[in-house]
Amino acid sequence: MADDKLIELGLLPNKEAYKACYYRYLLNGLVTQLVRIPLGKNIEEAHMRNRALIARYILARSEEEGQKALELQGLELIIRDYEAVRGFVAELLCEIQRVKSEGDFSKAKALVEHYAVSIDRNLHEEVLERYVKLDIAPYKGFVNPRLDLVFEDGGIVDVVPNYSETYEEQMLRYSREYSFLPAEPNRIEEHKHAYLNDSLAREVKELRKSLRRAMDGVVATSMRKKGLNYGINFGLTLEHIKARAEKLPQSAELARHLLSRDVRELKIIGQMIYPVEELRFTDACYIASKVFSNVELRDYLAKNLFDRVDYAPDWAIHWLLDDKGRYEDLEPLAYIILARHLMRGYQITNDLLRDRLLNQAFETLGNDDEERITMPRSTALLFIKRWGRNEVIAKQILARPELKTWQNSDSPILQEFANDILFELDFQ
Repeated sequence: MADDKLIELGLLPNKEAYKACYYRYLLNGLVTQLVRIPLGKNIEEAHMRNRALIARYILARSEEEGQKALELQGLELIIRDYEAVRGFVAELLCEIQRVKSEGDFSKAKALVEHYAVSIDRNLHEEVLERYVKLDIAPYKGFVNPRLDLVFEDGGIVDVVPNYSETYEEQMLRYSREYSFLPAEPNRIEEHKHAYLNDSLAREVKELRKSLRRAMDGVVATSMRKKGLNYGINFGLTLEHIKARAEKLPQSAELARHLLSRDVRELKIIGQMIYPVEELRFTDACYIASKVFSNVELRDYLAKNLFDRVDYAPDWAIHWLLDDKGRYEDLEPLAYIILARHLMRGYQITNDLLRDRLLNQAFETLGNDDEERITMPRSTALLFIKRWGRNEVIAKQILARPELKTWQNSDSPILQEFANDILFELDFQ
């Protein structure tokens, strides 16, 4: 904040402005943030420890130097020499970088435990006693605008802030979109940066040549007109693609590379040659997330990859029943996976799990927010009909009160769902 470059860029008005930021940040780290912590407790939250470490380190260094550049008198923070404070900031930054670069765990632990954990009880008592009289919450909530792109003549001409989202809506969206951190982040990086050794790179080069020579432009154009868009589409039939896949080794490294290319045939071949013994939940989530919007790739993924994975139904159930909505986009694929495995003899024996899955499927079908047959709805219907070929499950489905309600509904879509299910299953 104190760098002249910020003034040059117009982000700060003058050389004095940074002092307000310094003062507020250091006072927060030393005093203000303590209002969030119950008396007698230590600082536990990572960001609060970060602020405490910086502020207390600078205070300690100021006392060591005898400069009194910064001083805490009771609850009052006094900064006499901002340039000296900036020097202490730089000093700490250098040490933190050294600790990280050298992996100096003992020093890292010492820094945190010395500066960022414990709280002076007398100071804490006074902070809480004063703050309670204000009768205000120690936290603030705020809503960020969504940034909408404005297109003109095929390009972006403007970015417009959109403030229509409420606080609750934004927090729920953040939870859906950003709450999930993979248990194995390195696996995700292997998919994003799927590098090949020289031998496999030559395999891919020859594969692309053979696909190009066999290209059917008429089929590719027809698929594009039907909304199946790819960066490159050679228009080859599934039989032709399968024949090419059979000549390749079962290799996760090669499969990840092919799946990362925006080429229809390479993506499908990647599904076919992925060795299932090396496929983990993290891999499955990532691969599925990249095809959820492409109907062809999604259906082929269920057939070419997840049909070969015995525990794929468990993953599908997890995607459907996740109470945080982290896998909402994978819902259609999950229904398809379950429908295909059920047709091949897969059994769901747990009664509670059966009830939850049926509730979820009927909830998807009866979604009042949708006035059309969406992909989640059509795949949920497929799942119900396939599962209903089990006599016990068919009785449970036919006993659902939704069927009668939908038959008498004003919605032609709900009527169609009910009639379709009854026609399929009412044979007992």
